Amino acid sequence: MAAIRHPPPMKGAIPLALALLLSGSCSGAPDVTTPTGSATPPPSRSHTPVTLTNPSSTSGVTPSVVLTSTPLPTFPVDYYPLRIEFTTTSDWAELEFINAEAILAARVVAVTGSPEAATASSSRIGLSRPVAALSSEPIASITVDIAVSAANLPQPLLVVSRHGAFGGSGTQLSYLAHDSLRLLREINHYWVDPNNPDTSSARYSLDLSVLSDLQPTHAELQRLAPQRMLWAVFYPWIAWDLHADCTDTPLLGYAPDDPDVLAAHIRQAQEAGIDGFLVSWLNDPDLNRRLSTLLDAADATGFKIAIYLETAPDPTDRTLRPAQVREWIAYALRVFGDHPAYMRLDDRPLIFVYSSDAAPLSIWQDMFDALSARGLTGSYFAMSYDPANLDVFDGLHQYAVLGDPDLAATYRSVARSVRYSSLLSDSPRLGIWAATVHPGFDNCPYRPASSYVVDREDGEYYRRTFLAAIASDPDWIIITSWNEFGENTHIAPSVRYGDTYRGITRELAQLWRTRGE
Repeated sequence: MAAIRHPPPMKGAIPLALALLLSGSCSGAPDVTTPTGSATPPPSRSHTPVTLTNPSSTSGVTPSVVLTSTPLPTFPVDYYPLRIEFTTTSDWAELEFINAEAILAARVVAVTGSPEAATASSSRIGLSRPVAALSSEPIASITVDIAVSAANLPQPLLVVSRHGAFGGSGTQLSYLAHDSLRLLREINHYWVDPNNPDTSSARYSLDLSVLSDLQPTHAELQRLAPQRMLWAVFYPWIAWDLHADCTDTPLLGYAPDDPDVLAAHIRQAQEAGIDGFLVSWLNDPDLNRRLSTLLDAADATGFKIAIYLETAPDPTDRTLRPAQVREWIAYALRVFGDHPAYMRLDDRPLIFVYSSDAAPLSIWQDMFDALSARGLTGSYFAMSYDPANLDVFDGLHQYAVLGDPDLAATYRSVARSVRYSSLLSDSPRLGIWAATVHPGFDNCPYRPASSYVVDREDGEYYRRTFLAAIASDPDWIIITSWNEFGENTHIAPSVRYGDTYRGITRELAQLWRTRGE
């Protein structure tokens, strides 16, 4: 079992002074310090490049993905649009859908009463607010539209209603026909369990067979993604102590400015079935140079490169500054977006966004609109499971999924919500679901390290996360990471693990692609 001790830091961070730090070199162990409260330390100086060792062969490397402009096929969906109005007078309340597989999509329509949190997914609707707010705003509500699969109509919708120790909740379920509502069921839930006075729960069966006399809504959905792609997060910077006892070493050595080393990384990744690198990036001269070298090395190989945007790189201040981020994106689109090796989606350069929830969706929409007004359009992925992000972004992903007690179930739910999110919007186009896999986690080479560790279990942890991703039938899979040796999430060939993780990657990538045929 993985040694899960507390929630993991999400990602190594790059400070704003990166240009100065990366321009230097040192031969001894770096003096790495971390401001109080930082999840991960700031980077040390980059180290003197070492001699390339054990470069992989160039023979036998065949691009595993070839992108074309062929129109993507559509697939049919029949469903019933329903509306749920959920109200509570307690400090928290939720509806849990036991047979959530019947619900293809869920979308928040309205929220009243200023709750602290109001969330909806295909498996749960929730409200919460401070107890102190109950006197001024005694009622909070959330209105959610859901799409129920017509194939599941004979089965009732099984719901568990829960709320806090006082007050109650109410649920109205209606059929949504154009702009009119047909009430199907109303439930008022005030019961409190005397054996568990801190919470109240009740189970209901919502009969949907009354809809059988109605024609289901029919939709033809079109996938946005090209054929399946396997990505790995790539780090062109070094921020960890290379001399720590727990530090592993890449067989290719540390040489982020050596074109031959970067080309060898690409060859190794391709031989493992990986289609592209998501390159950790912000607008910095050293990173720009290394990204350009990677793009040139990938050219004519079929390997793809895209940016993983570091939105809040200062570990002492995680504030996202929209004007700064907007200009970083503008620079990336202008300078790198037209390179033949740069990944384009729907003919727009692809950018994955780290910590996208550091700004509300309205801010991201304003940024993207301002860029588009300058003739700079991109395709963007949010770091979120919330399908509401697909109103602004083209796809969803997470950087880290360590410690999820049931990753397969999480992925199934997210995949379903992404795949069918457009049923409740004005666009027939689907977003893209990219599932993340990990070999493990231990950031002991950073100083000071966290106490959180996820054991690799001789590759079994990597296999489990990879198989959980495959089971969700994702459009893409992301490996975190190719070469973040500081957090020991790397799968690149190394002194400690040899070529073990490339072998596992090749095997599971082939399994995934075979299942999709």
